[in-house]
Amino acid sequence: MSAAGIAAGTAAAQGKSSAGGAAGIVTTAQARKTAPRPAPAALVTGTMAGGGARFRLEGRLLTVTLRAPLSRLPRGGQRLVARCGDSVGNGFDEGEHAPIQPLFTSPPAQRAVHVARGARTVRVRLPRDVAARANHCTLIGTRGRAQTVRLQAQMRLGAGARPSCAPAPAERVLASDDELLVTDFAPSEALTGFNDDHYIRTCLTSSGRPRALTAVSNYRYGGSSIGSVVVNGTWVAWITASGDTITFHDQLSVSVADVGRDSSRPTTFTYVNDNQAAAMRISQLALADDGALAFPLVTTRSNGFIAPNGMYEQHYDYETRVEAGRPGGRAVTLATVDADSITGAAFAEGTSETVTWLEAGVPRSAALPRG
Repeated sequence: MSAAGIAAGTAAAQGKSSAGGAAGIVTTAQARKTAPRPAPAALVTGTMAGGGARFRLEGRLLTVTLRAPLSRLPRGGQRLVARCGDSVGNGFDEGEHAPIQPLFTSPPAQRAVHVARGARTVRVRLPRDVAARANHCTLIGTRGRAQTVRLQAQMRLGAGARPSCAPAPAERVLASDDELLVTDFAPSEALTGFNDDHYIRTCLTSSGRPRALTAVSNYRYGGSSIGSVVVNGTWVAWITASGDTITFHDQLSVSVADVGRDSSRPTTFTYVNDNQAAAMRISQLALADDGALAFPLVTTRSNGFIAPNGMYEQHYDYETRVEAGRPGGRAVTLATVDADSITGAAFAEGTSETVTWLEAGVPRSAALPRG
């Protein structure tokens, strides 16, 4: 190609480049204008029970504002540890065997800070940002084995992207629907001191925030365990079985709660069996969209006797009751059958007024009274 041809081609290329968008080339200034802005850091806030301190976690920065200076600090101040994360150790009655510290489903973000005596504000920059899923922050200081300071608050999302209801790596899903997720967290024995501690919590998809629901713990002389869990909308129902090796009392409890209301307290229907030779079980749970419950309660009694031929024979007697109840009310017995033959307990479609079931394959129904 001639020198003139090369010059013409170069000029044409320069012309296309100067056209910018026509050539598909974006300048640095244009890139700055069109680049999406980074999402703001999540903000969670909480107030200690009794109002002794306010917690504010924005991204990595934790600010704790004290209503009064910490009087228990030594004159030169003290090293305190700030910790924030996704916890199941708050929000329910933890009971006698609960661990002293909150249990985090994943490693929390924490950092030590020196707090001077008389300080009213403590600021800590945590090593990583856990604000999007943090629901618990603590500020703890120790001298020897004694805790001299323990401030804690349950945190709520104030700003930022709504977290999703994804279970933590240590959790397993017990039940879920479009509105609610129920998970089970079983910490190691090293954290709790017991072999089979379980913490149950829920998560509303509309808010993305977890809420602790209940806890069960097996210990040396007995304990309890979670059975079936069902959800319907924002309602959750679950079975708890418990007993001990000293009194041999067996107990079944059926609880229901509306997770959509923060002030909601579970309603529990409890059945106690003080006969060592008897067993109880609930084979299924029916849960209506207003929290009404229905379930068959099967009681098995074992009767042993010596037959005429001198051999010991075992005989079992069964009784099945169809139980039902509403939140805030009492359980009622809708039917009693001397057999283990009731299946398919449910509510008539679109209502909680009528309970249906099969008795030896035959359809039955009964009205659930109000109140």
